[in-house]
Amino acid sequence: MNYCDWRQDIFDTPPNIDPVFWELRDETYRLSPGQTLDFIDQALVDPAIPQLFTKEQIGIGLQLLFSNACGYAVFSYLETPDHQRKVTAIENLKYLYQNYFNPLCQAPVKWIGHDLDDGPIGYLCYMFWDIFVLYPGHPSISVEMTDAALTVMAEALFFENDQVIVSALHGLGHWVSYVPEAQEIIHQWQLQPTTQNQAVLIYAHQAWRGCVQ
Repeated sequence: MNYCDWRQDIFDTPPNIDPVFWELRDETYRLSPGQTLDFIDQALVDPAIPQLFTKEQIGIGLQLLFSNACGYAVFSYLETPDHQRKVTAIENLKYLYQNYFNPLCQAPVKWIGHDLDDGPIGYLCYMFWDIFVLYPGHPSISVEMTDAALTVMAEALFFENDQVIVSALHGLGHWVSYVPEAQEIIHQWQLQPTTQNQAVLIYAHQAWRGCVQ
């Protein structure tokens, strides 16, 4: 299976489907974890995707790739035997924020977790670190993998996009109890926040305390 066929299978979905119940081609499921990560990394920097598919299709496709409820591609981040490949794939999540969340998640943040105006991709942006497979403290997650994820979240805080900032705060807030660096990252951002949105600033304090849902 080549990349273009895989891309079509992931993103060319009908409207209003639930990605949890969507079936992909057998060839897609048969890809090795390493091949799957290679295709994901390529998709994260593929300028053709926003031209070929609708915002809804992109959101659904990204959920198929990154939601543990969809149970396919996301587990490649744990199952690939090459440890450095895992770390690199996690580092490359910065392109998910740069090329998808930042340009496509533009709805104003009024209530944390209740803004659904951006559809499937807005849901993924907010819930990403909840439904991704990287959980701090899990025995399969190395220090290097943890550090790579923290770097992605820390850098996301400095986008001038409230949706992206909330996504990072949400993830860091869940990690505070397990990784002390998460609290320090939030604190440093609070000293020079990249938004004046009071809803986001209040949420940052909640995340600093580890009080996120």
